[in-house]
Amino acid sequence: MRFYSIVNDGKIATNIAQGIRNRLIEMEGQKVVIEIKKGGRRSTNQNAFYWGVVIPCVQDLFLSGGATVTPEEVHCYLKEHVLGMVKMMVLPDGTRHSIVETSINLTTVKWEENIEKVRAWAAQWNMQIPFPNEHEFNQIYLGEYNG
Repeated sequence: MRFYSIVNDGKIATNIAQGIRNRLIEMEGQKVVIEIKKGGRRSTNQNAFYWGVVIPCVQDLFLSGGATVTPEEVHCYLKEHVLGMVKMMVLPDGTRHSIVETSINLTTVKWEENIEKVRAWAAQWNMQIPFPNEHEFNQIYLGEYNG
């Protein structure tokens, strides 16, 4: 299992620390390897979870409201309106134009932060987006995504 967090003042996020403690309790009496490294680009597993669980959950919200949207449209909406991944460009005539940034180069830590923002946003509509370790729920979506 992997945990992703930003380090502030030499500490990791409280919910991540609790998750690690819970996992260690489950492994009582066993040898473990603990590795700490700087986060790189988002992982394949993170990407699969996002497209296989997060996006379908949010898509269900839109569908319940009567909107027909594709997974890609949901992704674009989230980047622009929930994650604030918008930057301004100045055209040659001096006018400003906004564009939605790509998410492809986000780090594992930044990606997890974004998933948390989406969870908080979805909670406004009573949608609970599961965590990667909630296997039963993920089997439904990831099974569809993977195959």
